[in-house]
Parts: sequence; structure tokens; C-alpha cells
Amino acid sequence: MADPFLIDRRGIAVLPVTSLQLIHTATSERISTGLDWLDQMFSGQGYFRGSSVLLSGGAGTAKTTLAACFLDAACRRGERAVCFQFEESPAQYVRNMQSVGLNLDRWVKKGLLRIHAARPTLYGLEFHLATMHREVDEAEPRVVVVDPLSSFTGATFDEVNSMVMRLIDFLKGKNVTALFTHLIPGTGASQEIEVGVSSLIDTWIILRNAPPGDQGGRHLSILKSRGMAHSADRRLFELTDNGPMIQSAVRGIRAARSVRGTRA
Repeated sequence: MADPFLIDRRGIAVLPVTSLQLIHTATSERISTGLDWLDQMFSGQGYFRGSSVLLSGGAGTAKTTLAACFLDAACRRGERAVCFQFEESPAQYVRNMQSVGLNLDRWVKKGLLRIHAARPTLYGLEFHLATMHREVDEAEPRVVVVDPLSSFTGATFDEVNSMVMRLIDFLKGKNVTALFTHLIPGTGASQEIEVGVSSLIDTWIILRNAPPGDQGGRHLSILKSRGMAHSADRRLFELTDNGPMIQSAVRGIRAARSVRGTRA
């Protein structure tokens, strides 16, 4: 079967459906999450290079901020990065990240960071996928952020799942580390998409907003991380002028130990 293709103002884009065989290379190299305390939750080393990461959480749980910290860390290492932003313009995104001490504009000016912003409803999924392929081929990044997947609410579960699978296959084939954010609305098709996409993901982090009061605030926990030991603590953190800062660990039944990455 021939691969589908799209024609746009920059020519013809060929989109592979997906890899028929799982033949991606794997490396044991680790890269920083962008936050020392989050790295510590992954045995002090961060994510695997070339892996896929999902940050899920409700509104205001700092998904975009943690993704921006990941981008900033890559640029600090001198690596190129691409951010596909589906909720904010590049200027708004850069301005908002300054409130937590991230100066992304300097990386844009140095050519290390590309921010591609578009309304998810402006084009179909195939066009967005073609655009992502083009941006990655041109920029040759080491890390990619897609913020957020939940913007594609007009598509069906199967359509979004297929798109993400093809994008992950494409990025893994280039040994690019990919981080996706996803809004948890609580019910509906978006939640189904999250559960479906999570099976494709190597590392899944859950973010929550707890009610004010005892142990209130933003909480982070690692649901799974394939192939590595990781903390089972639920971390309480806050956003400051110097970025997300850890407050304490909220210990539960599994919190006092580390767990091995799951296979699913």
C-alpha cells in the first residue's frame, strides 16, 4: 500500500502510515527533565534519550511550564528543540514562561528553539502531521514538545491515536525525545484519547491540583516509566519566579519505595 501524501505551499509531503515492525533503536543515554528534583525521581538521571513522555493533568497543573523547562534544558545543552504550540501564540508563550524564570526568547534568537503555533481546528490531522514532519526535518531537533494533544478534540479516538502513533514512530526513528501534554477534563472523548495514547508512551507523569488546605497545591506523580527505576512518591510543588520548586513528598501506600518501569 502506498503511503499517503499531501500537497501544500512547500511541495509534496509523504506521510508513512506507521512502522509495520517495531525496529527503533534504543539507547541508555539519559537527559534532564529540566528540573533537578524531577530528575531525582528518575534515579537522578531524567528521561531516556529518544523516548516518549506524556504529562497529563487538569487546568492549571503546570503541564506547559514543565514542558517549557524540558525545552530550556535541551537548549542549555546546545541542542535544537521544536515546540508545537496549539493554545498560545509564540509571543504569548514566551512572555508567559518569563513569569517562572524561563527566558525562551534567547534560544529562539540563537536558532536553538523553534515555536510553531497553530489552531488545531484550522486544518485536519493529516495536515498537522505533515507540518510536524516538515518542521522536524528542517530543524533537526533533539527534543520535540507537543502542547497539548487534547486540543484535537474534534477528532475521533482512532484518528488521534493513529496520528500520535505515526508521530512517535517518526520521532523515535530519528532518536528524538518527544514530550506531549494532555488536559484531563474528567470525562468524554478527550479522556478516552488520553488512555489510548498512554499505551504508546514510555513515561507517563500525572499532575493534579489538590484542594486548598492540608497538602493542597500542585502534585506530581510518575505513573509509569519503562525500563528504569522511578520514585513512587507524590511530590508537592509550587510555581515561583525561579520555576517549579519542590515542597515535600506526599507519602502513600507505595510512596516509600521506588518502582521499576512497567512494560505497558
